[in-house]
Amino acid sequence: MTIRSFLLATVLLSSIAVRPANAQETADSTAADTEQEELTRSREIVGRLTVIGDTLADLITSQRGTTEDEERELLRMQAIRLVGEIRDLDDELLGLLPRLDSTDAAVDSILGSFRTFVGFLIREYDNSVDTYAARLSTLRERRSRMEPGNLGDLEADINTAQVRLDTVLAGQMAMLATADSVGIDVSRRWDDLDRFLTTRAESQVGRLLIADSERDRLAVQVRDAERAGTSETELALLRTRQRLADQRVAGLVASLRNSSGLLDRRDIETVQYRQAIIEATGEVTSDILNVRVLFGVIGEFVSRGWAGVRAYAPTLFVRLLILIGSVFLFRLLFRVAWRISRKQNRPQLSSLLADLIGRMIAPIGTIVGFLAGLWFIGTNLGALVAGVGVLGIIVGLALQDSMSNLAAGLFILIYRPYERGDLISAGGVVGKVRALGLASTSIVTLDNRLLHVPNRKIWSEVIENRSAEDVRRVEAIAKVSYRDDLEPLFASLRDLLSAHEKILQHPEPFVFVTELGDPWITIKVWGWATTDDWWEVTTELPSLIRAHFQDEGVETPLPRWAWPVGRGAGVETEDD
Repeated sequence: MTIRSFLLATVLLSSIAVRPANAQETADSTAADTEQEELTRSREIVGRLTVIGDTLADLITSQRGTTEDEERELLRMQAIRLVGEIRDLDDELLGLLPRLDSTDAAVDSILGSFRTFVGFLIREYDNSVDTYAARLSTLRERRSRMEPGNLGDLEADINTAQVRLDTVLAGQMAMLATADSVGIDVSRRWDDLDRFLTTRAESQVGRLLIADSERDRLAVQVRDAERAGTSETELALLRTRQRLADQRVAGLVASLRNSSGLLDRRDIETVQYRQAIIEATGEVTSDILNVRVLFGVIGEFVSRGWAGVRAYAPTLFVRLLILIGSVFLFRLLFRVAWRISRKQNRPQLSSLLADLIGRMIAPIGTIVGFLAGLWFIGTNLGALVAGVGVLGIIVGLALQDSMSNLAAGLFILIYRPYERGDLISAGGVVGKVRALGLASTSIVTLDNRLLHVPNRKIWSEVIENRSAEDVRRVEAIAKVSYRDDLEPLFASLRDLLSAHEKILQHPEPFVFVTELGDPWITIKVWGWATTDDWWEVTTELPSLIRAHFQDEGVETPLPRWAWPVGRGAGVETEDD
């Protein structure tokens, strides 16, 4: 609390204690004092504004008369400080005026002085707008005549002039709003400002489109120069021009965004301007939440796409026909070449590899035909192949298991542990091989189930090929009593095997004892048959041996649990 407030509070409290009946008179006196204070403060503000106005006029005159950049900047900073003070005083005065008695002659004097000051500032803002607009035109004209290598400082000056013009326009709009609040008729100036802002925004959109197109063109030139191995001097010049184009686009975008904000405050449509900003920057800002801006961007994209289609449709159609024709041609050529090579049986390929190639002919022909078509229509295949290579590395890292299956499939094709139609036991599966794919092998089990076994699982385990050899051994087991004479029995079994039409004589059949068990002797019978007859002989041989034993009267021993009661383990009774 200030000393003056403290003394005033003390007087009021004393008045209330001594003369309680005069409280209304005290309140009226306080209100009159407050009004007098506000009137006095208003006079002080107007007086201060008058002094600031004179000082500001002198600064503006001095700034226009000097040619020294440093002195001009110093005068401009002083003017900015004064403008900031003017805004604070304006806000305070506009808050005081409604509370003053409008019929008071002193208030009329204050209001008249303030209106004069506001009119002065509006004129100065008009002059500043004309000055900065003329400076921008001069700088842009100089830019059109300068070499690209010397444009760095000039582009910075242009962006600075645009920022200052935007600031002056915002101040002019605020001052016109102040003029409206104090009853000054500025309708014509509002119309002039609206036209200026609209014209400037449209001009900025056009400049932004040109600058954006130039930036894209320079980006393509830099990329092509880097790939072509252009000298560092030329490449540095292109990069400098690209950087200046980026700087120009950024400055125009910032200025157009400020112009759009000012136009929004005037309730003037800015959809097309904000749409141009989004198209130039590619940034998804809050402007895209405006439904009209969003649909405008989409409509412009569709319009440009359709215009491009109409302009390049004949060329695109011809190129598309070339691509399609190239794909069909190479598919046909690959298929014909493959059939001719298979008829001549050249080269010598495994059945699995031949089957895989036969299934891959169409995709390979499509890929080769597509690449040939791209080369024919002028596409840079080097960049495409490089991109595919990088993509292949990424895909390979992401699909390691699939790539391991592919590698295992290649090893199977190279080492050929089995062929199509072979009976194999691999990966925990027994069956006939139907086909080999890039990722798995198709196997039909003995009970006619089709399984797709991953190649890496097959390659990482033992592979048993039961069809690799032309001859396979057939085995059967027989059990005879200890009372039987083995030599005549062996001879009869060998005769049995020799008489069988599907049992080979070379290698010779073989019969031998494999176990002296309790209560029988186990003998094993070996014969040999072709791989095609192996299963049939294997299933028939046990039945043939049993029938032969019955014909020869060979006793088949019973297990112990089937012995008659009273018979000892391994001991014959007298009845026997």
